[in-house]
Amino acid sequence: MNIDVIEIVKESFRYLRNNHQFLVLGFLMSIAGGGWQIQKVSFGLWMRNPIPPGMTGYSPLYRFAHKVVGSASGNLALKLILITVGILVGLIAFFIGVYASACLIIGVSRISDGEILKFRETCVVERNTFLRYLFLSILYVAALIIVVLPLILLIFVFGRGRYTLIPCLSTLILGTFVVLAFVFLGIVFEISGRFLLLQDMGIFGSISRAIYFLRDYFIDCLLLWGYEFLIEISGIISVVLALVFLGIPLTWLSQITKAHHNPILISLDIIAFLAVWFAVSTLNGGFLVVASSAWTCAFKYLTS
Repeated sequence: MNIDVIEIVKESFRYLRNNHQFLVLGFLMSIAGGGWQIQKVSFGLWMRNPIPPGMTGYSPLYRFAHKVVGSASGNLALKLILITVGILVGLIAFFIGVYASACLIIGVSRISDGEILKFRETCVVERNTFLRYLFLSILYVAALIIVVLPLILLIFVFGRGRYTLIPCLSTLILGTFVVLAFVFLGIVFEISGRFLLLQDMGIFGSISRAIYFLRDYFIDCLLLWGYEFLIEISGIISVVLALVFLGIPLTWLSQITKAHHNPILISLDIIAFLAVWFAVSTLNGGFLVVASSAWTCAFKYLTS
């Protein structure tokens, strides 16, 4: 083992503590669907709402959206408009999430070199570099879809009938392959993204270098992936705990608002919902920052 992973994670927490502008990038990554390897697919097509629908059923925002969607069920034109808007919002969220991720990688690298960055300086990525990173992210999402598609088809074909031994074994074997492939693709994406952003490499050149890097530092990369998983699972748990405490008064306020239809209560309810949404997204974003920073610190150390 060539690196002290625990020390690198501690250093990543220090970067977050001393550079609060990273929280903004984490927030953008969070609402765009950033997170553990499987969640990274959801950079698109919808912006993530960390508040469970069951907790927001009384919210004026939820009821308004529910009425709009309900009215579109018998209106083809309105349905097409909603689908188009949804796709556009998803693409914008994808773009913002990828940009925030690129800014974070470059920002952590510069700060680890001793630079002191203001927020505006943190949010700068050279145009061509960003476009290459954007295309790399699209390739990553496409690879995940290609890997998981056979498992989905297998479950769809055999899931409705009586389970037999061969389909069950096939699903288990294919599911194991999908998990291993997700781990491999996730590690390669993390490393290739840093070769591309920090060493100004091309898309396929960075992927090739990442595969050799994984071969040379296999144990280190596997440990980093494991710690990334634990960090982001900790973020999810923290969000759940925060929602337990914040969700009770939020639901209570929404129920009162629904019962009285008071404009002031409606305004307070909307503000409270947005405040909780912002708080839990920022909290989750902090963990995403630490996980990404750990990869950047390890990459800098191993390539120096």
